[in-house]
Amino acid sequence: MHMEGIGWIAMMVLWIVPAWKVLSRVGMTPALALLAAIPFIGALILLFVVANSRWPNFTGGGEA
Repeated sequence: MHMEGIGWIAMMVLWIVPAWKVLSRVGMTPALALLAAIPFIGALILLFVVANSRWPNFTGGGEA
């Protein structure tokens, strides 16, 4: 395996692991984090889904 492949895998792990944890904390299915494995567009789709959906574990407190 070339160094580019190792770097790509490392970057995917650095995207997928935190996304998995965030999604599980907000009550969404953590499998959505696997979208981050699709170069460029996957992370954008993941951010769009998280930003535009209701969070089941959010209580709604702290509104100004």
